[in-house]
Amino acid sequence: MVRGTRSIRLRQVPKFIKIQSTGNQFQGASPATITLLATHLGIVANTYQWFRGTTLVGTNQSFIIANNQVSQIETFKVIVTATDGIVYEESISITKVLSGSQGRPGAIPIQREWRTGETHRNNVDVIDYIYHRATTSWWRLKDGNDNVVAQINPTNQYVQLNSLEQLAVQLIVAEEANLAGFIFKENRLVSQNPSPTNPNLVLDGINGKINAKAGTIGEFEINTGLEYENLTPPSTETQNIALLKLFKFNKEGFVIRDRNIYSGVWCKEIGGIDYCIQGTNHIVDFQVSTGDSSHYLRVKGEGVYSGQNFKGALWVTSPSSQMPAIFIDKGKIRIENGGIDLLKGYLKIGNGGISVNGNDGVTGSFLVGDRQISVNNGIIVGL
Repeated sequence: MVRGTRSIRLRQVPKFIKIQSTGNQFQGASPATITLLATHLGIVANTYQWFRGTTLVGTNQSFIIANNQVSQIETFKVIVTATDGIVYEESISITKVLSGSQGRPGAIPIQREWRTGETHRNNVDVIDYIYHRATTSWWRLKDGNDNVVAQINPTNQYVQLNSLEQLAVQLIVAEEANLAGFIFKENRLVSQNPSPTNPNLVLDGINGKINAKAGTIGEFEINTGLEYENLTPPSTETQNIALLKLFKFNKEGFVIRDRNIYSGVWCKEIGGIDYCIQGTNHIVDFQVSTGDSSHYLRVKGEGVYSGQNFKGALWVTSPSSQMPAIFIDKGKIRIENGGIDLLKGYLKIGNGGISVNGNDGVTGSFLVGDRQISVNNGIIVGL
């Protein structure tokens, strides 16, 4: 007889916490409260901490949420510290329905075999799909028929399925139902705050539109405007990285416009005369638009913030005082009804023209009105 030993190894008991809730949605003023309970398995709890967002609101195993503590949607988190020092976290979202009825799960599909005398269902909760083995076919009750007692063979209350219908029905969204603070209405999903007619978010399935007050899409951030910042270097010493076409706009494809109320000195040219006035409700208009028949980019402004001497619609800063801030190749600058102001700089034209505050000593000529001015080695001649 052979004798041996046998060892028994106990599996480790899983350790986790879970929030049990008496509900997850307030329907207007009902119920008055919702109770949360932190349950756990495999641990001995030492402390409980309940948070509403980042604010500590409770230190017991259970926490009661008053109806007036939730205006639309709030997230509550419990942190349980075990006696061995390990920390466990769990969270739950509680919503309030301001408009629309509460959204509900769709009908659960049940596959079963045909047995005479059993009751078959077709309602908002359960749809039975029945296999009739004698004829190797699938059946279900016709719409409008429910709680039908099965005969030996299907009657005219049933419809045969030519192919097995989709059974994995996950959710049916009722018209004007409220889903965690969103209302499904007229084939659109809109946020209920501040109202269904003026929402913070609209997902329009008919026209394929998304309207949002703020958000982030990939690396694009929508705040009060549209921001994009790409910090990836276009090239390295060992590798060239292709530049991405971040924006591509066709004719009249892009407009940014900002209108604000400004308090202070406001200036505007009216009839060729600068008009300035002190006030508290000036409208300042700034607009950038892409091309029409005459331009690729237009920048214009109306009104000023800091006074007449700082008026300008476009501000361009060069990386260095030795580099051009604006470089024009095969083109020219045309100024209508304006001029060029040089502050602590110089104007240089080709190899023969004008040098101001410089040491180039160029030779050339230029026109002032209808008179030609000649420059020879920096000395003006031929007046």
